[in-house]
Amino acid sequence: MPTIKELISICDYFGITIEQFFAENVKYPDLIQQAIDGMNSLSEADLSLVLQQIKRLSKD
Repeated sequence: MPTIKELISICDYFGITIEQFFAENVKYPDLIQQAIDGMNSLSEADLSLVLQQIKRLSKD
C-alpha cells in the first residue's frame, strides 16, 4: 500500500488529482481534464456560459 506521499507523486506523474485517481464513474477522464485546463483561463462570464451549456446538454 503506497503512502500518501507516494500517492501524491503518482498522481503528479500522471497529471491528475487524488480525487480523479479514485473516481470510478468518470467515463472520459482525459477529455474532462482537457476541458478543465481550457476553462482555467476563461473569465467568470465565459465560465457561466460554459456551465449553462453543460446544464442544457445534460438534461434528459
